Amino acid sequence: KAALGKAVELNSMNIEAINELAVCHLEKGNPRAGIALLDLSITVDPRQSDVYRLYGVLFYRSGKFDKAVEFLNQSLDRDPDQSEAELYLMMAYYFLNDKKSYVEIVEHLSAHSLNPQTVLRFAARELFMHGYFQETVKVISDSAALFQGDPSMAALRQEAERRAAGLPK
Repeated sequence: KAALGKAVELNSMNIEAINELAVCHLEKGNPRAGIALLDLSITVDPRQSDVYRLYGVLFYRSGKFDKAVEFLNQSLDRDPDQSEAELYLMMAYYFLNDKKSYVEIVEHLSAHSLNPQTVLRFAARELFMHGYFQETVKVISDSAALFQGDPSMAALRQEAERRAAGLPK
């Protein structure tokens, strides 16, 4: 973090350093500093896609899914080949109850960028992290053939079943 701060101090036009430092602040629980750096990054180059993706992920993680959709779409408008942005957009649509858009992105990612197992693993973990335990079990169960022999997904399913049943952690 200190080295990135120094890089930004030496060259305030270094967008990569600004964005990385913003991520450090956001991950360390200092969102105001992170947002201020993302604002600076947009000022330096409003055409870049990465800063919009970072904003989208920030809004997604804070549960502001409508704002996440807005920024993730702006990111994808600038660079359509961002699987990470599409994964977060897919889940934001899920949480906004826009199942049609969710399914469209699942199908697009599975056909063009990522294998279905990667897409569904991301979905199952995100559902679990947001407390959607029954939905987590459903995604894993519906995709059992893809996850056969995967101990991490078996453990996730087992824990989701426990929590769906109201059992303690």
